[in-house]
Amino acid sequence: MNALSTAKRVAGICLAAATVFGLTACGAAGSASGEQTTTVTIGVNNAYKPFDYLNENGDLDGYEIAVLKAVDDALPDYKFDYKPLDFQNIIVSLDSGKVDVASCVFTVNAERKQKYNLTEPYHLYLPAYIYVSNNSKASIKGIEDLAGKKVAATQGTDVANTLEEFNKKNPDKKIDLVYANWSGEQLATALESGAVDATYSDPVSFDLGQLKGKAKKVGEPIQESETSFLVGKKDTKLAKALDEGLKKISDDGTLSKLSQQYLGDDYTKSVA
Repeated sequence: MNALSTAKRVAGICLAAATVFGLTACGAAGSASGEQTTTVTIGVNNAYKPFDYLNENGDLDGYEIAVLKAVDDALPDYKFDYKPLDFQNIIVSLDSGKVDVASCVFTVNAERKQKYNLTEPYHLYLPAYIYVSNNSKASIKGIEDLAGKKVAATQGTDVANTLEEFNKKNPDKKIDLVYANWSGEQLATALESGAVDATYSDPVSFDLGQLKGKAKKVGEPIQESETSFLVGKKDTKLAKALDEGLKKISDDGTLSKLSQQYLGDDYTKSVA
């Protein structure tokens, strides 16, 4: 989907009434330049391990939290406060001005680019692969090989949208998308029983879920999702500052190290 003051991967509120360029001014501490430190309220989720979650000590932890903390350290004129929220309320809070930044492994798409400022460089690139049962004898290496096959899918995901687009363009090679709110256990059972022929996942989610050991990855990535922090469209000053901080921790290797620490590999560079 950083740890922090009252919550410095989601958190805190500091004088939400007084805002400058959409940011909350907090006059307690001074920056290295002598100016007042600007407090930024970031909406995060606390139940999406390994990206944003509460650790055994009850503190916010995870890859995105650690990334945000590193960006905060790189920006002496800013102080990040974290506000834990349910996933569905993070965007709502950003739209209503209750938080300045939204963080929860938000993938980059055209709609979000139009509505928000998206931070760059992107801090996470997650490739999506096709997974089949360990016992599967089907020759599946790419999307075209899924024609006529039943594929477990989740409505609204980027990969599901890609597969739907494939069906529209290839009506004679349609993929049978089986939509449900699949749990890892349900997916494993469906694959093993033959109720579905395949599903899709990114390697991080796969390794942490109940499919590990029960399914295998086939072929090359069918899609790659880039993730970004979301900032209000008018908050260009904040967006630019976050971009500067992300570039600093990308250039000095911190971003790569955090990915390896929390995700088990370096997912900070595109594989496309």
